Amino acid sequence: MCRWHKHVAKSIATDITQDGFDVGRYSVALVAMGTQRVEQTAWGLQELHSIDGFNPEEILTPECQKAFEKSAAYTSLTVDEIQNKLDDQISVLNQAMDQLSSEISISKQDLGITDRITKDGYKQTCCATPNPRENGPQLDAAVVYLVKGYDDDLRDVASHELEVISNSELKALRYDPTVRGKDMELLKTQEPIRHAVERYVDIDGVKDALRTSFSLSVAYIFKTAPDDLKNGTGLSGASDCIMCEGVKGRAPS
Repeated sequence: MCRWHKHVAKSIATDITQDGFDVGRYSVALVAMGTQRVEQTAWGLQELHSIDGFNPEEILTPECQKAFEKSAAYTSLTVDEIQNKLDDQISVLNQAMDQLSSEISISKQDLGITDRITKDGYKQTCCATPNPRENGPQLDAAVVYLVKGYDDDLRDVASHELEVISNSELKALRYDPTVRGKDMELLKTQEPIRHAVERYVDIDGVKDALRTSFSLSVAYIFKTAPDDLKNGTGLSGASDCIMCEGVKGRAPS
């Protein structure tokens, strides 16, 4: 999934517990952040569709730089200034997450998350190296299917902002022919996280903070890309974003 979303979700979930990373908070934050997408008309970043932001070489191309400079996410602020503004939004989102967790349990167990999700990415097996680009099958299904407002049944492009589906709409997906077979099984266990995300985005200030955080995250990643490339701190290889693939799913590794 895109770093534009994960950069914020990881910030919300990090240093919350003794283990340093709360998978439950991360899962809720990731799906909530997924309502914001580069191809939405409001951002003017359509050229970044399928660019996940992890490989600085990809986003430092003239095409991507031009797209950023004309977009609603562009800012002349420095990296430190962007980070300070992003920290303010993360604080709002964290306070809302605290409120949510006081109302319902959003632990990994109560959300039904059994995949191996770490701060550094999804681990396919206990001994595998974490992959920052991957979410694991459960969150892959969540970020694709638990929202509505796509341009078509492929669920890979959303020109406008997405909304969380209702409980009845989740149940209706059991009869939706566009849902892949393996995703159908995963969706049977998605009500706890759907419910948590629905309540989270309805808390005062959250929707605005999600929008602002997304914009600042894009700006931060673009502004830090030259140093990431120079220092070798970014990833290499082609992008791999499940949200840009939609119902097609990830290509086999």
